[in-house]
Amino acid sequence: MKYNWLIIISLAVFIVLIMSTIIGSRWYNAEYTGAKSLGLIQGQLTECSKSPNCVSSQTTQRSKYIAPINASDTPELTWLMLRDVVDKMPQALLITENENYRHYQFTTPVMGFIDDVELLFDRTGMLIQVKSASRVGQSDMGANRNRVKLLRESLDEALSHK
Repeated sequence: MKYNWLIIISLAVFIVLIMSTIIGSRWYNAEYTGAKSLGLIQGQLTECSKSPNCVSSQTTQRSKYIAPINASDTPELTWLMLRDVVDKMPQALLITENENYRHYQFTTPVMGFIDDVELLFDRTGMLIQVKSASRVGQSDMGANRNRVKLLRESLDEALSHK
């Protein structure tokens, strides 16, 4: 009987620790991890930090490069459809939007980490430049690259039905 109580108490303490970690990380991320290096500098997306948890179509760092989205067939339609595609993605929240720039926040479901996605419509080049970066940590386990890949695939699918 003593061992049953010991197991129950140990399990309860473990659950409280796990819940505290989850709740604490969500509070920390919401309160103390403001976005860094967002927006445009001289008409381009800001450079990725040295941390490996960023991909960008305008980076000078080879390991972080990802191709821009080609909008040459129907540039204006592609830009409009891209908004619909991102709005349907889980945990996406539009933060800033103007005629050629959008900033989204993506929040991970369990730990509440925030990633920033920026899109820049280059009308003359008929491209959509993209950047996806985690706010905290060193590794994103490929989440940012996979997010951009999913965004590109979802956009291609949406455009094929128009």
